[in-house]
Amino acid sequence: MRAARWLPLVVVVVPLLSASRRCPRRWLLFADDRCAAPFPVWASWSDAELLCSQSDSHLVSLRSRDDVEFVGKMAAKLGVPVWTGGYSVPQSESWSWSDGSYFSLNVCTNQMKNHSECLEAEGGEVRSAPCGEMRFYICSRHTSLEDDEEAGASPDFSAGSWVHKHFEMLQA
Repeated sequence: MRAARWLPLVVVVVPLLSASRRCPRRWLLFADDRCAAPFPVWASWSDAELLCSQSDSHLVSLRSRDDVEFVGKMAAKLGVPVWTGGYSVPQSESWSWSDGSYFSLNVCTNQMKNHSECLEAEGGEVRSAPCGEMRFYICSRHTSLEDDEEAGASPDFSAGSWVHKHFEMLQA
């Protein structure tokens, strides 16, 4: 009978690289997978959505009460109601988000009318307003796994540094 030979077992441990989710400069991380940027620029709802699209984003959708609270804090800092991505679907009694995400009525107040209106946020409330009215707005986009901090366009307006400075407290 032959003696058993033992071969050394080599275990290689490879650390898993955790890809950190990033937002472009001057955008704030929220809801774990999205970035938001306030734009203190007066615009109608449709113009605001068009301007957001130039930053590879949409007007912000509010998917939870936490989202409503986060956007409410931004609106409070700006001192005016802000456009969100909510709009009433023409010829329908329903609402949609401009980014295509699921619309849940539990994030909105009863102050929603269904006739050619869009959704604004102020404080902790979300309500409808005529889409043609002028509001500041908040854009939202998905986070990026890229290392480049400048991935995608960032808000680029003269008040940009003011916005970044005043919204740092929302990161906490």
